[in-house]
Amino acid sequence: MIKCFRIPFLIIILGLFVCYQCTNEKIIPITTPSEKAKTLYLDAMRSFCGFNTSNFLRLTHDAIKEDPGFFMANYQLAMYFIPMGYNNSEFRKYAEIAVNSKAKLSKGELLLKECMSNLIKKRQHNVIITTSKPVNIAQGVINNGLIENFPEVTNNAKRLVNMYPDDINAYFQLFAFQELFNDLEGQVVTLNTALKITKEPAFYYWKLGYAYMYLEKYSEALIAFDKYIEYAPDNPNFYYSKGDYYMKIKDFKDAYESYMKAYELDSLWSHEKAKNAKELWLTTIVDIDRNAYKIVKIGNQIWTNRNLDVEHYRNGDTIPQVKDPSDWGKMETGAWCYYDNDPRNGEVYGKLYNWYAVNDPRGLTPSGTHIPSDKEWTVLTTFLGGLKVAGWELKSRKGLYDPKNDIDNVVFKGLPGGHRLQNGRFDPAGYYYCWWSSTEFSTEDALCRFIFDPGQYVEETVYSKGSGMSVRCIKDK
Repeated sequence: MIKCFRIPFLIIILGLFVCYQCTNEKIIPITTPSEKAKTLYLDAMRSFCGFNTSNFLRLTHDAIKEDPGFFMANYQLAMYFIPMGYNNSEFRKYAEIAVNSKAKLSKGELLLKECMSNLIKKRQHNVIITTSKPVNIAQGVINNGLIENFPEVTNNAKRLVNMYPDDINAYFQLFAFQELFNDLEGQVVTLNTALKITKEPAFYYWKLGYAYMYLEKYSEALIAFDKYIEYAPDNPNFYYSKGDYYMKIKDFKDAYESYMKAYELDSLWSHEKAKNAKELWLTTIVDIDRNAYKIVKIGNQIWTNRNLDVEHYRNGDTIPQVKDPSDWGKMETGAWCYYDNDPRNGEVYGKLYNWYAVNDPRGLTPSGTHIPSDKEWTVLTTFLGGLKVAGWELKSRKGLYDPKNDIDNVVFKGLPGGHRLQNGRFDPAGYYYCWWSSTEFSTEDALCRFIFDPGQYVEETVYSKGSGMSVRCIKDK
C-alpha cells in the first residue's frame, strides 16, 4: 500500500471509486470490446475500495493497454488526477481520451462524458488545488482545497442517479462531484441514501464521517466514524480518519493515539501527523470553544501565551456579551466584550471580561488551568526582574514602536488589549496592557496588573470588579 492519504486532496477523490456489487441490468453498463480490459477495470475498482491505490493505478493502466479507448478507465484516471489541477498533464491526457471516445456508450456513460467535457472547459483557468483559503478564479472558487460553482456537472450526476436508482455506483459518481465542489450538505444526503442500498457500508460511513466533520456536526461525525470501524476494524485508514476528527475538534492527545494506531497497523501511515499531534498535545491547551493556546514556561510557572477568548464557562453555560455602556455598568454577573465592541480587536487581543466572570464557580479557563492569583503574578514579575523592568519582558516586540518590526523573542507575548471602565467607556487604544488576577481586594474591587505603554513598569493595582480586562491562564500544579 502506498502512502496515499497523507495528502488531503487525494482523500477527496476516493469517493470516485466504488465497489461493483452486482452485474444485472440495473447498473451502469461498462462499454469496452475487451473482456480482459473490463475484468482488469473491475479489479481496479475493487482495489481502490480496499484503499490500495497503487494496485488501482496498475490495473487501470493495464486495462487501457488492452483497450486504449476504454471510456470508463480513462474517465476514472482523469478524475483521479483532477485534484492536481485542470492543467495537470495526466488529467488532460485521460480526460481528452474519454471525451473523444468514439465507442457506442451507454446513456449513463454519456452523462459522465458530458460531465468530463464541462470540466475540460474550465482547464484554461490553471487551477491548482493546494490552498486551504478561498481563491477567486474566473468561473469557480477553490474553498478548503475544492472547486465550486459548476452546477451543470452536478446536475448531470443527479440525472445519473435518477436513471440508475438501484446502482450504488451512480450515487458515488454524484457524491464524487459533490465532494469535488464542496457541497457538504449534498454529500450527506447522497451518502445516507447510498447506505440504504449498499452491501459494503464501510467506505460510505467513512466519507459520511468527513462530510459531517467539515459541517462541524461533530456528534454525527463520531457516529459515522465508529460505524466505519465496525466494518473495517483492521484498516489503518479508520484510525487515520479518526485522528483527523480529533485534530478538527482539537483533542490532540486522542489524535496522537489514533494516528499511532494507524502507524502500528501499517508503518506507511500517519507518522508525521502523529508527531505533529503529539507536539500540540504537549504544548497546547484547548478551551471549551475549541480555541487553542500555546503554553510557555517562565521560571517554574506555565502560562498561556495569548489572552483568553472563550464565550462559555467550563460547564458549557454561555457568558453574555454586553455591548451597551449602560448595561455593562449594571452587570453584577459575568460578562465579556471586545475592545471598542469591534470583533476585529478580538482576533488580535482576545476578549475583555469583568471580574464576575473571572470569579464565577463554573470556571472561565480551560480544564487544568486557572486565573493567576495576585501572588502568582508577583512570582512572575519577580522572576522577570521586578516590577520596574518586568514590563519589557511581558510585552510582545512584534510591531512594538515600529510596524515593520517582525522580531518577537518574548514568550509571554503581551499585547495592549485595552481596558473597559465600569461605566462602559473604553480607554484609548494601544496603550493599556491589563490582566485580572483572581484575588479579591474588597466587595467592590479586585487586584490586577497594568502596563502603560511605552513604559516597562508593571503596576499592581486595584480596579472595580465591573471593569473589563484581558485574562491569562496559568497551569494548575
